Amino acid sequence: MILEELSRLLKDVPEQTSKAIKALFMIQQMQLEQIAQLKQRISELEAQLAQNSKNSHKPPSSDGFKKPKRTRSLRKKSNRKVGGQPGHKGSKLHRSEDIDEMVFHPVDQCSCCGKDLKDVAVLDYVKRQVFDLPEIRLQVIEHQGELKRCSCGVVSQGHFPVDVRGEVQYGPRVRGLASYLQNYQLLPYQRSAELLRDVFEVSISKGTLYNISQQGYDNLEGFESELKQYLIKQGLLHSDETGLNVQGKTCWLHTTSNSEYTHYQVHPNRGKKAMDEIGILPYFRGTIVHDCLRSYFQYEQAQHSVCLAHILRELQALMEQNQDWAGQLSKLLLAMKKSKDRAIDQGKQKVSKATVADYRKQYRQIIKWGQKANPLPAKDYNNPRKTKRTKAQNLLRRLEKYEAEVFRFYTNFEVPFDNNLAERDLRMAKVKQKISGCFRSEMGAHFFARLRSYISSARKQGINILEALKAIFDSIAKPIFQFEVASAR
Repeated sequence: MILEELSRLLKDVPEQTSKAIKALFMIQQMQLEQIAQLKQRISELEAQLAQNSKNSHKPPSSDGFKKPKRTRSLRKKSNRKVGGQPGHKGSKLHRSEDIDEMVFHPVDQCSCCGKDLKDVAVLDYVKRQVFDLPEIRLQVIEHQGELKRCSCGVVSQGHFPVDVRGEVQYGPRVRGLASYLQNYQLLPYQRSAELLRDVFEVSISKGTLYNISQQGYDNLEGFESELKQYLIKQGLLHSDETGLNVQGKTCWLHTTSNSEYTHYQVHPNRGKKAMDEIGILPYFRGTIVHDCLRSYFQYEQAQHSVCLAHILRELQALMEQNQDWAGQLSKLLLAMKKSKDRAIDQGKQKVSKATVADYRKQYRQIIKWGQKANPLPAKDYNNPRKTKRTKAQNLLRRLEKYEAEVFRFYTNFEVPFDNNLAERDLRMAKVKQKISGCFRSEMGAHFFARLRSYISSARKQGINILEALKAIFDSIAKPIFQFEVASAR
């Protein structure tokens, strides 16, 4: 319209001048469009720079030394004082009745006048206890198999235990401790070898430590197979994945777990191909809690629940960009969580249909407000490229499409509000990578994943980790886990 009005006004202007003015006007229009695009890009980059662990999917470790302000936390400030709360049981060192050694400190003379008190009777004792480690040394056990000659001329030999194969070897306690240091305390091979040398005076090589990990990996093959079958039969599972640096390439550590057991597996792919080859989710019929990755939704035989802690962090980022609807939706989700917690405290198994319908109505209204505040751009048929959606538009699209999955935690009290269990399961893998930098071999990553599955499962069930790892290398030890009992659904 402006161009038409300009053409009408330029009728009486010389042709050359008219063309020049029109060209300048077109240039100005192009500049204004470019400025608008640049402003949009600047806004996107500023939002990207403002991302941290409190308003995005980024891990806390990515915040660096400049930590985000605590006021941005999704957890609201309470009225409680800092420190231990009333009723909290403290912990301290208590006296022991089981005493291994006594050391007496006699009184030879009076502390006042210096009189000799050696022959004076003792009135009482002031007792103090010191808890310390005994002297640590390696125990060497020699196995001797008898040789006997029969009257028939054949010499027979006594049978050694199954795990006593070499002429000289390390026992299950040393191997269990080495595995404990590497896979639970996350020490690299070199530092594990140094600790064993300094504490036990054992000169163990990095190659031997690798062989111990391989033996543990091989011995846990049956455990992993039974673990997968157990998880398939459960009603609720948490799933997540995180990147791992393996030989300079990005691989993915996948976890599938519940409150009792954890399974890890490393794969070059992140999506459905990896999940299919792992072999748990394709056969699972319960509810999967995850972070809304598209690959999970391809398992249509299962129900899904999205992690609302992720959603709240995304909403937090949009609230910082003055998106009012994001604040309203954040309040709604937290109100639903409080409503569910209150119902559980009252002994209820579910909330009423009317309450669910009311929350759904509010939810849909807020989504409409958000869509109105973030309209999709009109299609440009002259431009074959798809117009890139903003983060707000993408989030709104997911929230509208997966409404049932957002409400799953509220309609099924067995389903949690977030996927924090899976995120906690993955945390130590990131710590391992920070300490060691990367996995030097693909097999080393697989060793870590299987052994960590065993360790995490033992830890969840309150089993002593060192004793559990020792049992892997002990041929006469009883199995730590009994899946045939635990797998009842």
